[in-house]
Amino acid sequence: MNFSAVIVAAGSSSRAGPGVPKPWRSLGGRPILRWSAEALVRAGAREIIVVTAGERVQDATEALAGLTGWKAVAGGATRAESVQAGLAALSASDGEDGWDGVPGAPGPRGIDGAAGALGLSGNDGDDGWDGVP
Repeated sequence: MNFSAVIVAAGSSSRAGPGVPKPWRSLGGRPILRWSAEALVRAGAREIIVVTAGERVQDATEALAGLTGWKAVAGGATRAESVQAGLAALSASDGEDGWDGVPGAPGPRGIDGAAGALGLSGNDGDDGWDGVP
């Protein structure tokens, strides 16, 4: 299988309790982030984007030392902004929407194409989301 993946590890991990954020905690002698990345590599990921808090990019480099096919990007102030940063960092053959080669992706115009296919296109035709509740 050949796919790309985004690991969002940019949050505060407040639900995991006090201490080091969850992606950087050790489990079986390795950071939890590394377990996730290695599983994706074994499953066939050709590209892994790791979204971290800006100050944690170096931590990702250390946690994933020796693995290839990944890169770290800084996340945003919200989970949605972090996910957007991860998706924007994915390689795309056409450089338009980052969805090329993603099985089940919503077509050549990404999410906007899916909205149009569902009849959710707006009057202005620029984003496909006008009138979506």
